[in-house]
Amino acid sequence: MTLPAQPPASTFRHNRLMQERMARRKRRAERTNKTGIIAAIIKIIAKLTAPILKFIKAGKIVLAAASAAAYSLIFTWQFALVILGMLVVHEYGHLVMMKRARMKTKGIYLIPFLGAAAVADSAFTDRRSEAVIALAGPITGFALSLLCALAYFVTGWPFLAAVAAWGALINLFNLLPVSPLDGGRVAKSLFFSFGSRVGVTAMALALCAGAWLGWTYKLYIFAVILPLGLLDLFYERRRENRKAHHIPRLTKAQTVQFFGLYFALASALLIVMSLMNSEPGAAAALKAMQG
Repeated sequence: MTLPAQPPASTFRHNRLMQERMARRKRRAERTNKTGIIAAIIKIIAKLTAPILKFIKAGKIVLAAASAAAYSLIFTWQFALVILGMLVVHEYGHLVMMKRARMKTKGIYLIPFLGAAAVADSAFTDRRSEAVIALAGPITGFALSLLCALAYFVTGWPFLAAVAAWGALINLFNLLPVSPLDGGRVAKSLFFSFGSRVGVTAMALALCAGAWLGWTYKLYIFAVILPLGLLDLFYERRRENRKAHHIPRLTKAQTVQFFGLYFALASALLIVMSLMNSEPGAAAALKAMQG
């Protein structure tokens, strides 16, 4: 009996290697296809979001230009630009602290006749963070006003006195304890740390005081501030009622510290305005505050 000849062992090894190579090529091709699909999806998303981002950036530019034009109706165009610069510095203080608190931000928006706003994309996680971020703007603004005041004493240039006084006025106004102003956020953090009822009552009284202030001194900006404050009041009341979303409050020591810092900052801003009162442009800021 004759047996068929068997192929040599080297032929088996060669076939096995060829099969492994083909399998590797197939897997590589599949990965390449998946990567190509993912890349195509990313490109499509980028193309869709690019116009939106451009629109947002263009919107910021339009708002900045509109703000410059609006303040030019009240001041000279040169001082209008200075006002915008002071607003940006103030809001940049908020923005920096938001990022330190790991909050997502949308940037700074200039709003004609109303000032500016550093917009966050997430809510405050605790009362301390809210108070720190709220005070960061006025503290940064105070530093700029103080720097301009010191430069005025050195140079005697009246323009610097006007910048210092108006900058102090902007930041002092923001410290009014009416939400959503910075002072209102600080007050909210303080009073809600004593309890939900205390916080809601304090916010409601502050809004009433803001309404009286706006009506008495013809501060039409409160026509925008008060509705926003009411919305914030309802939002805080609803959030406090959710036990599952309990917001960490300030400790007693922190409450005392923020109270002290708030009043010290307000006093310092008022002192800057008073010291600059000898110059006509700066005195106008103090007269504007006095009504």
